Amino acid sequence: MAVHDKAPQSFWAVRYADGDGLVFGNEGAGAPGWLHDEMGESQRVTIPHANPELRSLNLSTAAGIATYEALRQWGCRGRRSGAF
Repeated sequence: MAVHDKAPQSFWAVRYADGDGLVFGNEGAGAPGWLHDEMGESQRVTIPHANPELRSLNLSTAAGIATYEALRQWGCRGRRSGAF
């Protein structure tokens, strides 16, 4: 999945599966166009904002949010302690 600020679907609506990956572009330009073309629109997700007129999240924040959601869905398999 590619996290994109203008994607058609929310990252909350996606069911992440074993073998999925997350792709993030840089804060200034995002991921390159060729990568978006290769992945296709159905593989792009967005992190919703309370105010869509504001700038997108910075890269490290977006990566943390999306990664945490994927781990939450996977049930944190392989974790070493009982705490999440």
